[in-house]
Amino acid sequence: MMRRVLQGAVVVLLLLGLAGPLTAQTTSGSVQGTVKDAQGGVLPGVAVTVSSDALVARKMTAYTDERGVYRFP
Repeated sequence: MMRRVLQGAVVVLLLLGLAGPLTAQTTSGSVQGTVKDAQGGVLPGVAVTVSSDALVARKMTAYTDERGVYRFP
């Protein structure tokens, strides 16, 4: 009987030990790109907007930098 209780306690401790790393998992990503004209020249200062139901604000806007690059974290 005592052995069974000890085995149960070990299983519970192992499960609790695994629960911490599992809850620490996060999902993240980013969207980035470059805006260019028809001749391949970069376009600085262009507004780029993304929208999604998954976004808290529903849409986000970023502006291209001097290299025509935009990034959404």
